[in-house]
Amino acid sequence: MKTRFAILALLLAAPAFGAELSDLYVIPAVAHATGATGELWQSDVSIFNPHSTPLALDLELVAPNGTATRLASGTTVAPHATLFMHDIVGGGGGIGAVIVSGSHPFAIMSRATATSSRGTFVETVPAAADFLDATARDSFLTGLTSNASARTNIGFFAAADRGEPMAITIALFAVDGSPLGRSQTFVVPAGATIQTQLSTRSLTTVSFDSASARVSITSGSGVATAYASVIANDTGSAAFIAGSTGSMPPSAAAARLRSHFYLQ
Repeated sequence: MKTRFAILALLLAAPAFGAELSDLYVIPAVAHATGATGELWQSDVSIFNPHSTPLALDLELVAPNGTATRLASGTTVAPHATLFMHDIVGGGGGIGAVIVSGSHPFAIMSRATATSSRGTFVETVPAAADFLDATARDSFLTGLTSNASARTNIGFFAAADRGEPMAITIALFAVDGSPLGRSQTFVVPAGATIQTQLSTRSLTTVSFDSASARVSITSGSGVATAYASVIANDTGSAAFIAGSTGSMPPSAAAARLRSHFYLQ
């Protein structure tokens, strides 16, 4: 299967559980890196071919600066077989997102494992097949915490159309609906992609037990997705939160994303 990323990479949003199978997904966050409290995070990926014909796969790792690295090209998964990829980023280290494209629809799941002297903890990271676009411009994250017990990271993966830059804005809201701190806007150059993750502490210095966030396409066009991770300060264990939004059908999203690559 012919595959090559045109320049940089893509974007993501976490799909609802039980969504239709897709032939293109984005895993919004993968890592081989040390966390803020000393735990080593590693990402594993499992792909199942539910069909009676072989599945051909291409995988690209997109770094926060948009640089794409080929992880696999034309990798074949036999009918009804499962491909398991341990520590997909590898010992060289790094963080980013992974775009997975197949010759026909498939099932996929990713998990991040944190290992430290305090134990081993696993966070499920659903792959995204539904995305923000010019019609569904907002994604919402709730259940966020930033206090003595836990901290929250908010992230997104975005791919701008080639015609103009695209702006992504993150805003945080308290339980009473009032803004928390200041919103931040990130600009994705035309035809480019970025993967970004930031602590809510960069949005506000106020501690909170519960808050929500809105991640929006505020100008330009393209596709994007958002997620959050709430991390326990004592153990490093984490809970993944997928963004909620009205979203593009997987087939339409895949077509938009493929415009950034040379993919069959």
